[in-house]
This record gives sequence, C-alpha cells and structure tokens, in this order.
Amino acid sequence: MHRSLLEVRLDVEGTELRVICVHMTHLTYGSPKHFATLRRVATEQAARPTVIGGDMNLWGPLVQAQIPGFTRAIKTKTWPAWKPHSHVDHLLVNDQVRVVSAEVGTFMGSDHLPVRAAIEFD
Repeated sequence: MHRSLLEVRLDVEGTELRVICVHMTHLTYGSPKHFATLRRVATEQAARPTVIGGDMNLWGPLVQAQIPGFTRAIKTKTWPAWKPHSHVDHLLVNDQVRVVSAEVGTFMGSDHLPVRAAIEFD
C-alpha cells in the first residue's frame, strides 16, 4: 500500500514551524517501513519546532517508541468515533514545542475523532 507524508513549513512570527501530516498503514501492510521514513524526515531537523499529526493506526506507546525525541501531545481514545476504544490518532511534538492544551473533538462525520492542541515555541 502506497503512503506519503506531507511536510509543511510555516513562518510563525519569524520562527519556522514544521508540521508533518501522515496516514500510516496497519502493521501488516508496511507500517515499519513507513515509520522508518517518518522517523528519518522528523529527526532530520530536530532543532526546529516540529509537530507530527495523523492517523497512525498504532497505539501511543508504540508510536512514541518509533520516533525518538517526540512526545505525545494528547493521550486519549479516538477510534471508532461512535464508541472510541483505541488511541490511533496522534499529535506528537519535539522538545522545541510546548503543549499548552490538547483535546479530542466531537464527532464530525469521520470514523475517527479529531485531535487538536494549542502549542507554544520560541
């Protein structure tokens, strides 16, 4: 199964914020290969504030172990949206980013609940 990641670099008041969005495959469909690519891209410029978000189809502790230097901004169940029992949608931040608040949103028509966070960085 082919997957890609999207990296956006935002200028926020003169500081570059990297935002990486993903939709990972399940473990049985190549997830280790995709996490290796994500790990390489995410850690290439570790000195810059970076946020990674998306449906990672994997539980939090395993996701965090795949991407050294990143922590989970939110730890809550997100799937399936109508009766969540698994945390597979993640926001990860590196040590250049401080999480002010984070929450899971309400049902918006997807089978996953949305996650969002307020962040700060220098």
